[in-house]
Amino acid sequence: MLLNRVAIKHKAQELIRISMPLPIYAGIIMLILGLITSFLSARLTGLSLSPAEFEQYLKYVQEGNFEFAFRILQRFDPSPSETIIDTALQIITSVVNFGFIIFLMNIVRNTAPCLGNLLDGFGMFFKVIWLNILVFVFTFIGFMFFIIPGFIAIYRYRMAVFIMIDNPNMSAFECIRESSRMMKGHKSELFIFDLSFIGWTLLASIPYLGYLVQIWTIPYINLCFAVYYEALKNCPTDAVYRELPKSDNDSTPPEF
Repeated sequence: MLLNRVAIKHKAQELIRISMPLPIYAGIIMLILGLITSFLSARLTGLSLSPAEFEQYLKYVQEGNFEFAFRILQRFDPSPSETIIDTALQIITSVVNFGFIIFLMNIVRNTAPCLGNLLDGFGMFFKVIWLNILVFVFTFIGFMFFIIPGFIAIYRYRMAVFIMIDNPNMSAFECIRESSRMMKGHKSELFIFDLSFIGWTLLASIPYLGYLVQIWTIPYINLCFAVYYEALKNCPTDAVYRELPKSDNDSTPPEF
C-alpha cells in the first residue's frame, strides 16, 4: 500500500485552515443546494398517498389484486413537466458540483480560489453533462455483468472529472480513457481510502446533527480526493504518496 492516507488527510485539513475563502463556506453552499434539490425532487417525483389511499393500496396488495394496486400508484406518477423540472435540477446540481471541484483544485494549487468557481462548470456545461452520462452508462454496464465489475468501473473513472478540469480541450471519452490509465494499480488503494471516511459518513447520516457534520465533511473529504489526484498526476512512477509536505508545527491528526 503506497497511499499515505494520514499525510493526505493532514494536508487537506491544513488547507481548510489556511485557505481563503474558507472551504467551509463552499461546504455550506453545497449543503444548502443539496437540501433544496432533494426537497424539490421529493415533492416533484415522490408519492404522497393519503392514509385512506394507502390503506386501499395495502388491501389490494394483500388480496393479490396487483392491477388495481398499480393503478393507485399510477395516479401519482409525476407529470412530464415535473419530470423535466426534476431532471433540470439534477443537471444544475451536477454542474455546480463540477465547479466545486474546480474550487478545491484551485485551493490545492493556490491559484486564486473564489466562491465564484462554483459557477465555472457552466462554462463547460454540455461537456460536463456528457461526461456524467458516459460515466453513468459505463458504470451501469459494469454492474450488469456483476457487482464487482461495477465497483471496478466506479474507481476506474473516478479521476475523469479532475482530468477534464485540467484538460478542458479533451473530449469526455478522452478523459475517461485517461482516468482508466491513471487508475491502473490504484483502484483498490482508492477503495480503502474511501473506507477510511466511514466514521465521518456515519456521523453525517445522523438526523439534524448530520447537517452540521456535513458542513465539515463536504469540503474536507472532497479536498482529500483533490490532493490525492494532484499527487497521483504529478508522480512519474508507481512509488506515489509516500509523504506529502506538512507544516512543522502541526501534529498528525487522527485518521477518522
